[in-house]
Amino acid sequence: IRVLVTRLKTLKNEEVTVPNALILNGEVTNYSALSREAGLVLRVTVSIGYDVPWRQVEAMLVQAAKATTGVLQTPEPYVLQRELGATAVL
Repeated sequence: IRVLVTRLKTLKNEEVTVPNALILNGEVTNYSALSREAGLVLRVTVSIGYDVPWRQVEAMLVQAAKATTGVLQTPEPYVLQRELGATAVL
């Protein structure tokens, strides 16, 4: 942490420089603060076209989550369909 910037080291061993003004004026999400005790819910947005069988995509996403190291099996991973867009399911 410096006067004008904060430097962060990523998991890929990259150094990212973030202006402190951005940190002070924005939202900071700390994914590691409570994750060891209470777990962590991660979300991802996926858009698929109407011509794609969404049940198949849903099954593939759940299968991928279950196969991911560190993902709890209970409660079971799930897919939440949020909306039907003009050209895609979100």
